[in-house]
Order: sequence, then structure tokens, then C-alpha cells
Amino acid sequence: MPANINHHHRKTRAIAVAALAVGVLGLGVAFAAMSTMLQINGTANISSASWDVRWANANCSATGEATFVSPAISTTTTADDTLAITPTFKSNGDTVTCTFDAVNGGTIDAKLGTLVSSLTNLTTNDITATLTYGSGVTPAADDPLNASASQGYKLVMTYGGQPLGTAVNGITFTYQVPYVQKN
Repeated sequence: MPANINHHHRKTRAIAVAALAVGVLGLGVAFAAMSTMLQINGTANISSASWDVRWANANCSATGEATFVSPAISTTTTADDTLAITPTFKSNGDTVTCTFDAVNGGTIDAKLGTLVSSLTNLTTNDITATLTYGSGVTPAADDPLNASASQGYKLVMTYGGQPLGTAVNGITFTYQVPYVQKN
């Protein structure tokens, strides 16, 4: 065999052995990296969230010849709390003023959604009704009610018609809890 070919075979074998050694070394490093155990120590507490937004603390007062049936808050398992107020008016200027709170007793922040109210078509009965927060500000969609907080409301209902021989009654104002989960 010529010396040139023999030298060429030795060089090829040396390269092959070196490549094999690098491959085995790479596999060893890869195996070591894959077999390393990741250990995480610590304690995590997961508490459940709760939704508990409701009406509370409803109180009313009357001026003039107005009277009212004590406000009623009804709670059902299928619907939101409903606040019902039934005033009776007899003379122009008779007013019933009610205060009540929206209470977030849960752990989830809430925001004001669309108010569901029966305060529609009141002008046919000569009654005006104004709903504000206790501060006098008009409620607006997306106003927050954070967890464990409350928001005071004030509802003023006034009769503005001609004096009546008999009382205007049988009108019940209702509000459903209009809060939804805050994003």
C-alpha cells in the first residue's frame, strides 16, 4: 500500500475517533442536563373567592302628607337582591326620602352595571325620583365597589301634582342589585 493512502486512512480514522469522542461527550452532557432534578420548596395557599353584593340598611323618612311602607329587601337564590319601596302621596310636595347601602361582603371587586329599576313612566303620576350616592353624585356605569366595601345611596321621590282628595298609592319602586364583577 502506498504511504500516501495509509496516511490518508490514519487521518480519516483519527477524525472519526475525535468526532465519536465529541459525540459521546455531548451525549453525556445532555444526559446530565436532562437528569438534573428540579426541586421547589415552599407553601402556597389558595383561598376561594366569594361574591356577596347586596342591598342593606334601608331606611326612609317622609315629609308633608306622604307615608311609606317600610323598605323591603328580598333575597332569592335565583336572582339578585331586590329593594322595594312603596310610598303614598296625597299633596303637592309630599316627599319620601330613602337611604340604603350596596354592600360588597365578598372577596371579588365589583363595579356598577346597568341599574334595573321600576322608576319609569313616573311623570304620568306626577312623581319625580332622583337616585344619587349618599354624597350627591349620580351613579354611573363602571363605578367601583371593591371587596369588603359599601356604597351609600339616596332616593328622593316627590309628588308634584295637584292636591288630591285621595292618596296616590300602589306604586312600588324596585331596584335590583346592579353590580357585576370588576375586571
